[in-house]
Amino acid sequence: MLMFEIIRWYIAICLIGLLFIPVSHFLFNSMRTIGIFYTKSISLSFLALITWWIGWSRVFNYDNYLLWVLVSFCFLANVFLYFTNRELFSKIIAKWKLILVAEIVFLVIFILLALIRIQTPNAENTEKPMDLMMLISVNRTDYFPPLDPWLSGEEISYYHLGHLGVDIVSRISFNQPEVAFNLGLAMIGAMVGVAIFGLSLDIFSVNRIVHFRSQIFVGFTAVVSLLWLGPLAGFYNLVKTFFIVYQEGGSFFDEWWWWWHATRILEGPIVEFPAFSLILGDLHAHVLALPLSIVAIAIVVKTYINRSNLSFKYWLNSPLNLVFIAMIYAALFCTNSWDVISYGFVWFGVVFFLHVRNENHWSLALLNTCKYMILPVILALIFASPFILNLESPSISLGVVNEETTGLRNLLLIWLVPVLPIIVLLFMTHLSVNFRIVSFVIAIIMFLVTIFVFIQIISGDASVLFDRGNGWLALVLIGAVIVVTAQQSFYHDSQNNQSMGLIFLLVALAFSIIFLTELFNIVTGTPGRFNTVFKIWYHVWTLLAVAGSISIGIIVNRLAKPLNYEDEIFTRKNIRYCLPILSVCFLIYGFSYIYAPMMALSRGYEDQKINLDAVVYLKSSDPGLYGAISYAKEKLSPQEHVLLQAITHAYGKGGYLAAASGIPTILNWPGHQIQWRGPELSLYDRVVAVDQIYSLGSSNVGLEVAKKYRVTHIYIGREEKKLFGWNIADRFKDWDIVWKQDNSVIIKVP
Repeated sequence: MLMFEIIRWYIAICLIGLLFIPVSHFLFNSMRTIGIFYTKSISLSFLALITWWIGWSRVFNYDNYLLWVLVSFCFLANVFLYFTNRELFSKIIAKWKLILVAEIVFLVIFILLALIRIQTPNAENTEKPMDLMMLISVNRTDYFPPLDPWLSGEEISYYHLGHLGVDIVSRISFNQPEVAFNLGLAMIGAMVGVAIFGLSLDIFSVNRIVHFRSQIFVGFTAVVSLLWLGPLAGFYNLVKTFFIVYQEGGSFFDEWWWWWHATRILEGPIVEFPAFSLILGDLHAHVLALPLSIVAIAIVVKTYINRSNLSFKYWLNSPLNLVFIAMIYAALFCTNSWDVISYGFVWFGVVFFLHVRNENHWSLALLNTCKYMILPVILALIFASPFILNLESPSISLGVVNEETTGLRNLLLIWLVPVLPIIVLLFMTHLSVNFRIVSFVIAIIMFLVTIFVFIQIISGDASVLFDRGNGWLALVLIGAVIVVTAQQSFYHDSQNNQSMGLIFLLVALAFSIIFLTELFNIVTGTPGRFNTVFKIWYHVWTLLAVAGSISIGIIVNRLAKPLNYEDEIFTRKNIRYCLPILSVCFLIYGFSYIYAPMMALSRGYEDQKINLDAVVYLKSSDPGLYGAISYAKEKLSPQEHVLLQAITHAYGKGGYLAAASGIPTILNWPGHQIQWRGPELSLYDRVVAVDQIYSLGSSNVGLEVAKKYRVTHIYIGREEKKLFGWNIADRFKDWDIVWKQDNSVIIKVP
């Protein structure tokens, strides 16, 4: 049964991946892989975006018929294109080796991640109930945005295009959404893997290294750098746990969630990385956006390669490029808007860099960069506007970082490992100093620090400048990395070594993001800089994984040839000092690959039953709740019914019935509602209403309150009995029980 679910899913995503092959080829035909490795990511995101538009317009319902009509239309369009432009498909077919490699990479990663998900399929703990709620609400909606199961009468006010993409594959593969919860995550990981594999080939090939085996090696390195590599904090956490087990006895795998602390080393913010996310299993927006984020980086690479077309007129002469890129960024925004901030910044930075190279004047370069970027920004906003207009997002502002700063130790624990290959490459390359570039970068850094200090002083918080402690050393180190890599990027680009110029530029921009987030914070509904670090540093890890994998490829390629020691740090004179340093770097980097497999093995000891269904565990742990979910999905409609449940705070078990069935309740996880909609959202009346209905039962007042919130059914299960008393069902004895199982009941409101 599990095998058939996996096979059906694989066939479905392959079918979807074929729909927009011409679009992917059109966008990336100037690159080594001609877009082959990005087709699944682009196709699924475009199909989801178009489906969302149609569902939002309410011209057609969102259902299986709509999806098959869209798939058929795209297929017929490709057939028409084949007969009118056979040369296009001939070029694609001529790359059959790359197509085969792409499918093998996708299939291997998909199967490996599916096996990991089979070990721990349960949608419990962390934010899995919320992610399940998003997926089920999308699955059960007729129009978009879908109704919010945790806030009856309201629509979901959170990014859900990624969940729609997962549900589309689920429908086409004839899998249930509970299975899609796990296979969707495996698919996302595989799509990320194949996309970064192709991206690494595209960047590496710019270096005019044509050996197919070298390119495959770089692609493999890119995959493991993003999906397997852990930070130094992960290895540190692993060693620490081993010592605890050695001293206290017992089994290493009995240490409950030892791997969790690798992402919680900062006070407040979470620092996740892709390997952790995929093994943890949260079907969250920042994970769902990963495949499309690689495509966004590919757009940056394309811009860097085709640097002659960086004017406003380029978009007027190539309107299809404009439309497709705007659609990619619109889809990225609707999946996780934070990605647009980071990758838009990187794209802007690369265009600005290229204009500086061409025009040699900072102000003119900035003006021309803005001219180039304005059309795709406007069109992307237009494409995303229906989604944006339906978001009740909290007020967003820019603040300064007063607390939760990163000290030098934590900076190294988080970022040392992904940047190690770049450090080694710096040892093996020519280092030159262009004082014009260095002084400009330092001037920008000092300008930002001055603004930060000035704001702190005039706001009366000057004491935090001293409280930062060795965080200032961390800022100095970050600034040094920016200066060195920006300088090296400029040098190698001037030497026509574009692959090295690009990777150093990506590192400089990645550390610029870290630097900015150490000074300034995007203030949202979450405390401190929680969201800023959690979402944006995730993108930094992706950028460094790309740059690191190319660095490893260049290092290996250079080691295979006689070294030219002239003007390099790695000279014959310094070799006795450099070799020990490089050896330590390789050891640290290698050890950091141990964390992810050990985490996966540890998760396998959690005593979850082998399955792909995210909810089936309730059959044994809470059969009453499982039966209620089945009844609600079969008998009730999200558009017509409200099924009341007890309120619990975030990560509690309340509201699981609404999450797994899609039938709204008055309120649940109120903290998340405030994060999504803003602190001005008043939930007090809803909290009181739930308390009154369960406390007053079938009295006239209880009925009146239930009618006010259009409650049609009331659920009484374990959580309700814990909060309102074990005899709670007796309060509703005058109303009809429509379902009962294992001391849990669903009562119909008259």
